[in-house]
Amino acid sequence: MRHPNTIDDHYADQRSAREALPRAHTNGRGGPGAYAHSMAPSQDSVKSPRGGGRLDFEAVAHAHSHERLSPYLQYADDDPTQALALYEWDEEVGSAFQTDLRRFEVTLRNSIDRCLVDAYGRDWLTNGRARLDHAANSRVRKVLDTLKRQGKSVQPPNIIAALPFGFWAGLLGAGGLISRRGRKADYEKTIWRKAVREAFPYGDRLIRRVVHATVTPLHELRNRIAHCEPIYHLDLALDHQRILDVTGWMSPEMRRWTKRKSQVPRLLEECPVVVSQC
Repeated sequence: MRHPNTIDDHYADQRSAREALPRAHTNGRGGPGAYAHSMAPSQDSVKSPRGGGRLDFEAVAHAHSHERLSPYLQYADDDPTQALALYEWDEEVGSAFQTDLRRFEVTLRNSIDRCLVDAYGRDWLTNGRARLDHAANSRVRKVLDTLKRQGKSVQPPNIIAALPFGFWAGLLGAGGLISRRGRKADYEKTIWRKAVREAFPYGDRLIRRVVHATVTPLHELRNRIAHCEPIYHLDLALDHQRILDVTGWMSPEMRRWTKRKSQVPRLLEECPVVVSQC
């Protein structure tokens, strides 16, 4: 368990993933030109450094767009070999994160749900007792409509499985407007203190804003990966530590499993380019 001051110092300034972006991906392994000695001369047809035969950079750029590949080329000092290596690595580390984030998301939603069921009943998503804000209720209604159109049961397990990561991350926030008349939800009182703080029994005197500030960047990371956006410039080592920390607050055994199975640390050590700026 971590001392609360350590947690606050580590995360209090990370209240929003948007405030943290962009973040240079150096992993503490040097600065500008750290890998200059390994840069090959630029060429249009290059061998894939991560396996396979020769790749035509222009062909790849045409298929995936020059606009998409140009940031990679810029970060790799206009070297197509290193740009493609970075592009491939970005895909690989994104896939590895997807596995960890999937495990994390399921643990998070189940932990939160169990606590809210204890406080407000099995149908807490729809009975109004938890005083969810307008955004959360809208997401629940959208899921219900989708399940009905698909001819599926609208029982809580199906609703919970269909709600997005952002819904669960949002329950850790302060809460938004309940209605158009301006009444505001008080998640600190109705969600956190009443129930959800018990979802993190292994955290040391955690406060809601710290948990929210830790989970929010993971939601942002998950969305970037899902929408095929680059992540190589982010502080991925910190994001991976966030996954481990929050998982550990919920379940030390799940933390051990994630740490043992994760491919992210290995891939972070294999990053082909160290960039000096975003």
